[in-house]
Amino acid sequence: SDPSSSATTSSSSRITESSSSSNSSSDYYVPPPWGLTKADYETLGRAAVGGSRTGPAATAAAATAAAAAAATLPKAVLQVVRQGVTIESFRLQERPYWIIGSNDQADILYPHPCVSRRHLALQYSKEAPHSLYAVDLASSFGSTCNGVPLAACQPLLLLGSPVDAATPSSAADGVSAEGGNSRSSACSTKPLLAAACEEEGSDSCVFMLGTPGTTNRLFVVEAGSAAEAAAAEREAAAAAAAAAAAAVKAKAAAAGTAGVKAKAAKRDSREQREEARFAQLQQQQQELEEKALAAAAAGDEAGAAAAEAAAQAAAAAADALQWQLDSRKRRKAEAFFAAACSFDEDDAFFDRTGAPAEAAAAAAAAAQQQQQKVLDEPSIRAAIKSLKQEIQNLEAQQKKGATSAAATAQGPAAAAAAATCNIAAGAAEPAAEAAADAATPQAEEEEDCLDAFMRQTHAELHAEEQHKLQRQLSSKKKQLKEFKKLLRVTKA
Repeated sequence: SDPSSSATTSSSSRITESSSSSNSSSDYYVPPPWGLTKADYETLGRAAVGGSRTGPAATAAAATAAAAAAATLPKAVLQVVRQGVTIESFRLQERPYWIIGSNDQADILYPHPCVSRRHLALQYSKEAPHSLYAVDLASSFGSTCNGVPLAACQPLLLLGSPVDAATPSSAADGVSAEGGNSRSSACSTKPLLAAACEEEGSDSCVFMLGTPGTTNRLFVVEAGSAAEAAAAEREAAAAAAAAAAAAVKAKAAAAGTAGVKAKAAKRDSREQREEARFAQLQQQQQELEEKALAAAAAGDEAGAAAAEAAAQAAAAAADALQWQLDSRKRRKAEAFFAAACSFDEDDAFFDRTGAPAEAAAAAAAAAQQQQQKVLDEPSIRAAIKSLKQEIQNLEAQQKKGATSAAATAQGPAAAAAAATCNIAAGAAEPAAEAAADAATPQAEEEEDCLDAFMRQTHAELHAEEQHKLQRQLSSKKKQLKEFKKLLRVTKA
């Protein structure tokens, strides 16, 4: 049967079937009656290899059948271009049809508000010579080919013979089921793409989805051996780049692992040698002590004295080596506990809730909004006023922190004396004397190591906080200076 006779009558029913079956993964797209289906595509491959195979040869036969089916269809390449750069490339003859849309089931996914779930189809025809068509699937915002709008659900011949497909004959077929708007057709009885040996037709067809200017991706369809060679070259370059990156990554990982293993092996061998030396010294000490006892029993005082001296030397060497081993173990334990104690659950580095990332994103959005905001004289004055207030707050925090740090750095004796003076100034004489008597032992008490450590820790934390406040203060003052310059320029 001629598909041209059924294209017009079946377009509305195909839209209804596709819309009603959009929730099903298997019926996401239903090819038109004249279109090549997946079953037909597999049949082409099996016919080329001589039927289906079973057993161990099934995998090789399937690959051969897929290659044979692809060789049966006209060769064409689809390139997805964004801002002049090709981000994806597809050989269209590897499938019977390709669907471009915003749904996850689309063959070429393009998530965009102006792109419908099923937006554009690149469909091969069922009958030989299996021409290639582009069909707008009643999208909401339409499609354009080389700047010309496509009519909804009407096939546009891209490559091949127009004998096996219908040309639109009714304006009713150009009504969109989603948008309800009629668009002019770009269909022609001649193919828009020319093969390598043909002179008519253009080199490529450029499709744009949605309203022009709202999307930033172009879908370029090219035909012929030149396009096939360019696609193969891009695939080879991408594969070579991926292989080189994988090789560099594997080499770096191997080098890092080898270095770590070498250091660990060297450290382990050193410890093993020292432990073996310690055991040898202990055994030597025991043998010398036994030799000294034997010499003393035999009446050889000189031999007993020499053996005893050698035993004492071996014992001293063993003690020194044991102290070295214990010291190394102690340092490892101290490093471990120091690393454990340095863990701060309030630090953004250890925060896994995503709050720091959200705060950074909010700050970046605020900075971008501030940059996009038009700077006039009222906005500059408001910014200067806000910066002055922030500078005053930072200076107050800095002054308050310096006062508290000075009181803490004087030690417990000065703090007790200050407390005594405060009590005496605001209370009666007996109460002041009692407070002074109570504070005197505390003031005279010697500061222990823990108090000194805590005082030093507080001093370091305060210095870090003051440094942070100073950096913020310098940044705010710099911003204030820049805004004052802008205000002078605006007035001028």
